[in-house]
Amino acid sequence: MRGSDPRVRIEKQLAKLDGLLPGESMYGHGTAYWANGKEIVHFEDKSVVEIRLTRPLIRDRRESLKNDRRVELRPYGGDWIAVQYRAEDDVAFVIELAALATAAHQPAPGVPAKPPPTGADLSRRQRFHGRPTQAVAASKR
Repeated sequence: MRGSDPRVRIEKQLAKLDGLLPGESMYGHGTAYWANGKEIVHFEDKSVVEIRLTRPLIRDRRESLKNDRRVELRPYGGDWIAVQYRAEDDVAFVIELAALATAAHQPAPGVPAKPPPTGADLSRRQRFHGRPTQAVAASKR
């Protein structure tokens, strides 16, 4: 795996995380990764991934995240952080954070996990988050 594109390495490792499923991003980022019906990982560009770490996890790790050159915390708080990746240790760091986020979004024991949304449910979420669906975009042509 060394020497390959870091994003490819990250995606291969994300596919191995139990409880994390690929699906279409509700934010317009192509493929995203979902845990229990929530989008928790998507790629912003070729060297930045956003992870829905949750407020409690961010609060618990705020100092180390704030002091890490790879991490950008949102100025207004929230569940999401941006992580830059370039080197092998960055890939491992992204997977570590994604695993924490995946665990934080799992349902209670005995409750089945929700799948990533599709169809009308995904379209509704995309509209809510300001991304026009394909049908809406086509009607504006």
